[in-house]
Amino acid sequence: MALAPKIPGGKIVAQATQNPPPITYTSGASNTSGAYTVAVRVPDTFSLTADMSGVDPNLGKYLNVPRFVCQSSSVAFTTQSQTTVRNFGFWKVYDSWFQVIGGSIRVEGADSPAIQSRIPPTCTAADTCTPYLLRKNAAGTGGSSGFAVTGESGTSGGTVVSAYSGGNLSKLNEEAKNVISYAKRQAFKENFDYFANRLYSMGITPASDFTEGERADLQKPDPSSKQPINTGRDAYYVNGDVTINSPWSVNVGESIVILVSGSVTVKNTITVADGGFLALIASGNIVMDSSVGTSTVASETPQVEGVYIADGLLTIASQSSGGNKISDLKFVGAGTFVGWSGVNLARDYKDTASPELGLSNNTKPIELFVARPDFAKNAPAKMKRPLYDWQEVAP
Repeated sequence: MALAPKIPGGKIVAQATQNPPPITYTSGASNTSGAYTVAVRVPDTFSLTADMSGVDPNLGKYLNVPRFVCQSSSVAFTTQSQTTVRNFGFWKVYDSWFQVIGGSIRVEGADSPAIQSRIPPTCTAADTCTPYLLRKNAAGTGGSSGFAVTGESGTSGGTVVSAYSGGNLSKLNEEAKNVISYAKRQAFKENFDYFANRLYSMGITPASDFTEGERADLQKPDPSSKQPINTGRDAYYVNGDVTINSPWSVNVGESIVILVSGSVTVKNTITVADGGFLALIASGNIVMDSSVGTSTVASETPQVEGVYIADGLLTIASQSSGGNKISDLKFVGAGTFVGWSGVNLARDYKDTASPELGLSNNTKPIELFVARPDFAKNAPAKMKRPLYDWQEVAP
């Protein structure tokens, strides 16, 4: 009854609708030509649906709801030996992916892959989708699309995957800089201890600038009225985990550095004006809560801006838990996002109850990171100290 789709593992379901008792017929596997056949009772009228749950996950996810039905989604039989053909086409739903605009990405691991964001073949200019992991900035400035850097292990480093087919680097860079660099760390990490001890000299047991009650909903400090306890250190210190429940807005001329001896959970928007600066540096984890994001999948307006550095994991949290998948909001972050113990990009447009929501994966990233070069200009003088020496060596 169905010559298409030619999808191994898919099945066609025929539900009797006219005569009792209601009977459901399910096809077996397709034959070598890709046809699925169902033998049913007569006379009766049948509604036709599909079951794509048996498709090999390596082939991708297909929606049960057809993208198109060429003839009809029902069929009536009146006599024995009667046959008919129904042709269906199905949406393939790709996995979620992320994208970077105007900047670079670095992973110090030497794993395979160290960096993976598979840009689906459905991401095309016709769908207002830019099919690259590293995009040019909003102005389209040449040389702005950045590089991918991975850790070095011996003579090779971690691999990068940017596409489903056509080569791992085929969709890496909008300017066709489809190369990766290897870097081996020789010196200190720019982690919590580095900022707390080397840059800001917090001391062994620094006093906290925020009380335990204030940590439950950490408010943006106003530099004009609230100064660090030790004004000579030029940075705020928090002892313990903090949650940001209220929106923050860092204005022009404000420069805020907060060192958190603990973890940070962000549950609201944080904006930083051009001319302002914000850095949140944690000895534990930093989590962008699943509630932070936008339901407008085409949006590129950031919800969180600033410099975020975690000694632990940096996580863009998902709404899903357990076996049921709940479609996530799109996360757009602007600035620098670092997880020294790893970065967990957990979001996905797929939804168990509404599978069609997963189609957004085909044309839009679920996590988008936008570079903010102005932060380098507006950072405090202490954070502008050079960390690397570059020396030319013989090839």
